[in-house]
Amino acid sequence: MWDEILKAFWLVFLPSMLKGILGPLGGYVAGLNIATTIIGSVAGMMTTVSMITYSGEWLRKHVIDRFVKKKDPLKEPGFFARLLTRYGLAGVAFFTPLFLTPIAGAILAVGLSKSKEKILFAMFVSCSAWAIIFTLGMYFFLDEVKVWLDYFR
Repeated sequence: MWDEILKAFWLVFLPSMLKGILGPLGGYVAGLNIATTIIGSVAGMMTTVSMITYSGEWLRKHVIDRFVKKKDPLKEPGFFARLLTRYGLAGVAFFTPLFLTPIAGAILAVGLSKSKEKILFAMFVSCSAWAIIFTLGMYFFLDEVKVWLDYFR
């Protein structure tokens, strides 16, 4: 039991705090249960999102305002500006596990100045859905790849 918990912490939870797909990959490599991998991935991503969401005001006041000159990110043409203007918080939450890290997604969501509850809810729904998709994809796709590789040996 403790062995599985430690594997889930080191190979699923901590990597998911940095990038959403790393947790399911670690769970697959460690041979963990699918449910353990999904729960650990969601917990890792949401831990990062929660820490940044609740420390966002302090970070903005003490770090960002001191070192970054003020400019409106919506006026600069680019991927993030289009993402924010077209899709808002739902778009940021949807694209966070795919293209962004939980850190960058949470910072963008806090930058939208939405309520903390809305940020956490949108990110939780998105992280849960993508954790299920990534985990099932890893476990079933990589098993098929193993079968094909064994076939050609």
